[in-house]
Amino acid sequence: MLSVMVMGAGAAFSDQDKIENTEAVDACIALNIIGGYEDGSYHPERNIKRSEITKMICVALNGGKEPNVGTNVTPTFSDVRGTSAAWAEGYIESCVAQGIVSGVGGGRFSPNGNVTGTQLAKMLLVSLGYNADTEGFVGNAWATNVNVVASQKGLYEGLESMDTSAAITRDNASQMVWNALNAYEVEYKTTIITGEDGKLETIVTVQDKVVGTTSDKITLLKDKYNAWVNVGTLTGISSNTITITMSDADKAVSDLEPASGVNTVSFSKLTTDYSNLLGQKVKVMFKDGKVNEVLGVYATSDNTVYTTVANAIDNDNGKIKFDDNSYSVEYTKVKGNTTNGTTGLATYRDGEEVNALDVTNLANMNSSADKVILIDTNDNGKIDTVYFTTVTVAKVTYASASQIVAGGTTYKHADENIADGIAKNDWVIITENAYNNNKDIAKAEMTKATIQGYKDETTYHQYRVDGTWYNTADNKKLDAKAGDTANVVLVNGIIFYADKVSGTADSLDVALVVEVGSFNQAKLAFVDGTTKTVTIDTTGATPNGGTVYCYEVDGDEYKLSALTTLDNDDYTLLTTGTIDNWSSTATPTTVDDKAIDDNAKVVLYTKNGTVADSKLITGKQFKTVKFNSLTSANATALGALTSTVAGIEKVSVLFVDAGTKMPDSFQSNANYAYVVESSYTSSSDYKTYSIFDGEKTIEVTEKTSASRAVGDIIGYESIEDGVIKDVTLYTAGAGYTVGALRGIDADGKGFTVDGKDHYNVTADTKVILINSDDSGDQVGVPGNALSADYEADEIGDSGYYYNNAKYILDGAPGDDVDVKIVVVDVVNNKMADVAQPVAVETANPSATAINDALTAAGSNGTVVVTGTLPASGVSQIGAGQTLVLTSAQKAANLEALTAAANATLVLQQASTDDATQEGKFKDKTETDYGAVTAGKVKADTYKYQSGNYWKGTTATKS
Repeated sequence: MLSVMVMGAGAAFSDQDKIENTEAVDACIALNIIGGYEDGSYHPERNIKRSEITKMICVALNGGKEPNVGTNVTPTFSDVRGTSAAWAEGYIESCVAQGIVSGVGGGRFSPNGNVTGTQLAKMLLVSLGYNADTEGFVGNAWATNVNVVASQKGLYEGLESMDTSAAITRDNASQMVWNALNAYEVEYKTTIITGEDGKLETIVTVQDKVVGTTSDKITLLKDKYNAWVNVGTLTGISSNTITITMSDADKAVSDLEPASGVNTVSFSKLTTDYSNLLGQKVKVMFKDGKVNEVLGVYATSDNTVYTTVANAIDNDNGKIKFDDNSYSVEYTKVKGNTTNGTTGLATYRDGEEVNALDVTNLANMNSSADKVILIDTNDNGKIDTVYFTTVTVAKVTYASASQIVAGGTTYKHADENIADGIAKNDWVIITENAYNNNKDIAKAEMTKATIQGYKDETTYHQYRVDGTWYNTADNKKLDAKAGDTANVVLVNGIIFYADKVSGTADSLDVALVVEVGSFNQAKLAFVDGTTKTVTIDTTGATPNGGTVYCYEVDGDEYKLSALTTLDNDDYTLLTTGTIDNWSSTATPTTVDDKAIDDNAKVVLYTKNGTVADSKLITGKQFKTVKFNSLTSANATALGALTSTVAGIEKVSVLFVDAGTKMPDSFQSNANYAYVVESSYTSSSDYKTYSIFDGEKTIEVTEKTSASRAVGDIIGYESIEDGVIKDVTLYTAGAGYTVGALRGIDADGKGFTVDGKDHYNVTADTKVILINSDDSGDQVGVPGNALSADYEADEIGDSGYYYNNAKYILDGAPGDDVDVKIVVVDVVNNKMADVAQPVAVETANPSATAINDALTAAGSNGTVVVTGTLPASGVSQIGAGQTLVLTSAQKAANLEALTAAANATLVLQQASTDDATQEGKFKDKTETDYGAVTAGKVKADTYKYQSGNYWKGTTATKS
């Protein structure tokens, strides 16, 4: 859980919690009087130097702008010019000229010396208009006189315990400067009176300065900055506009009062993000009453702020409790509304006020990862305001250089603040950015951890991860169970995702009885691949060889029970256990229609006479075993258990009766390679050829009579002493698919061949890069990752691409399918040994050029023409051929085309004029484009019919 931090909400320095005079510091920063350090700190504890204070005063007296100060031909002080403090000489001379500062004696200023509180008070009083000589700010009693007037003027307000004779800190100096800015300026009034002796006397008195004919007093802030100040609660942020809501008390101390009956004022054209002040009582300084010229916004000293997360809040008899502390509340709103009342807290979310919540509402947010700021806005020790930052956590289902899709919503890089490196299957944290009016999207970390426990609360679920209990998002149960090793996503005390790592079966107490001996002994085979001869507890089931049992261990004895008694939340027993369609030359893929996981634990059992044996293999290996390669095997499993793996229920533990002989080799395609040199016969039973494995070209020999040709993809188990073993051949149309990689993810972790379905390039995907050319040569290019640079070339803007890849999917084509292997031509962007669309890319191609292209394309090929058809002379488009026309064509030229049945014509633009021949082009409803009410031939895909006309597939004439 997040720990609480109590602070005044301000400029959010790295040492913000050390600042005591938050309002003053924030105000001085807003007015450009003081600033932080480059490392993000403020260092409120550091002392102010004499040189630094002169600049602060000069800037303040110049309305926050850098003053145009000069230096004397002969410097006033000997220890400034030519020293490290030379930068401040102009400010020092300016303050000396105004009587604000003086030296320390001996012609020195001591620019790097500290400033005491009393010294700063003298400087600020002179800045307000006091005359140092008149008021006795010089001489032996200067300090006493300064402190008396400074106290009267309020310069020490909020600093009553400060030692004015000690060096002043940056924190306290900001408070004194801010007090001075809010103090009235003074002036001296000369009055001539007649004394008791009848003589005229001149009396000089100091008074608050008055301006204009109304005798209004004026503060230093109003005079130098022309600053107006409004007080209110910051209730809204939308881009560079903020809104404050003002109470009657706020209006009374504000310079710009809203119209009668209106309680809000909006300020625009802000250049600073004040989102961290939402819900707090603030002062807005703005110039000359103009709400579009804001000088700064800062929290008042009345605010106390606590930060936590929504799921950490409890109800302690009406108090808000989190992190073992309880806080009283002050209801100022009507619960479920935004009107003033006494039943709810003022509530804000993502920059806007929302319906008020009470403590009960807050304590019921057990499944929320939202960030929460709780605020006491009037310094009465009671929380009255709550501000939420909505935290959405979602899985990324698509990612490219331009956008991502997470939680079913598309987010574009051009519109949102999306962190670099986010890829498909990542999890992301999404929050609102009220200032930029968009969303901040960051990657959520996924870690591997052990699920140590699970429990149901009244309205939510909890999982224990690495010693800490986490509530689930949306009160959902997760796939992973207690004891599982899982990939987990944890954000702000909420567990959003916990998925068991594939193939874990550590907590499963089942075993196969391989042999039964005397004296209650039996040999058991376990799902971790080990075997052990154990003593059987006779109070349990009697063991039989070739049978799978559940077991319990008591001391050295194993008590067996029927597999049907399995009680394990992680696994489900398949009651029938039929290994589907496993016969003859078929290989197994499912049991009772449940897919066998590649990482499944498969225990094979054989018995030949009195000799029994067992062997552990993977699901991937088992799925290569042909039924007729075994002797007397049984297509009904001895036991089959499913579990949820990566969100899908799959067979993860399987016991199989493999007959009388244990298989010794498995074509599991642990490796893939690409044939770059065709095979030749090297001996009576062997073929020799060269493969490229993604890194190097290897000459291998295989025991086979079959040929291997350049461009084939093979899977194999291993290469030992140059001999390649357990080879599976994949050829075009019989294993691999030819296609164009139209789009490749920026991180290379996926691609699309049709612009719709996304195929995943995982850690298990084999990526092979090659250079193929028309001569038939194919050469490997070292590398093991895809890049957007390898995307296929498009023919004009036709949407048709040159085929640059061969690939094998781990399943049927569809969205979100993993890729086993992909081979890409990265030099020519075109596979030389596969059929390619033929392009005719001239503006006015001849009939001969188009006819040559149709011939080159072959019986099932595609020809793309980007220019204008000739009026006649184009040969018949063959059955199975496709002619793509990207430009608008004359109707007559289209009507002149002839074709064989089942030829395809793709018009990407409608004809330039109406059809003239009746019965040549029809829409999908058989409506004739060339009928009496003729119309343009619409863009569509047309198929040539046996009645010698083109019929559309999607568009209609009307």
